[in-house]
Amino acid sequence: MKNYQYYSHANQSSNVVGFRISDSELKKLSETKDTLVKLGIKGTTSDTLRVILNSFNLESWKQQTQQSFAKS
Repeated sequence: MKNYQYYSHANQSSNVVGFRISDSELKKLSETKDTLVKLGIKGTTSDTLRVILNSFNLESWKQQTQQSFAKS
């Protein structure tokens, strides 16, 4: 199995972020981690969050959010 941290170049300078999450958010995170394991990517919860952040399309999110607020 591949370890995502190796491929994310996590050895670069980084910052530590910590926060509380709800049970539903934890469930989504666990499901995401399980999916990555099934794809052959193992790692920690931090690695799972890195995958999410690296695949997140910020521009698309901005457009959807602006459209949502414009409709309100």
